[in-house]
Amino acid sequence: MEKEKIKILVDALIDKKAVNVMFIDIKEKTTIADGFIIATGNSSTQVKALYEEILDKCEKNNISVRASEGYSSASWIIVDAEGIMIHIFYYKDREFYNIERLWVDENNATYYN
Repeated sequence: MEKEKIKILVDALIDKKAVNVMFIDIKEKTTIADGFIIATGNSSTQVKALYEEILDKCEKNNISVRASEGYSSASWIIVDAEGIMIHIFYYKDREFYNIERLWVDENNATYYN
């Protein structure tokens, strides 16, 4: 189910035109999550639309959303979907925080677009 869940979530973001979508497998590095999906929106409106699409796909596919944070600012929204942490960034904030540099190594990242 994990690969299926990741595909559903990544496809939801790509369908709404997210850019620089990636999955980072972190389960060997930490217990905070199994993985991160990171995506970028080009406007606060798009960031919110990406979040809403994630919620819709989770509901339709029986994926529990455990928590979410950041909707009101729409610069960095985080969603916990059964241990997959989805980070939806406004492009300037993604560049600033650059969380990938903390987690990516040569074996654990998959890039989608």
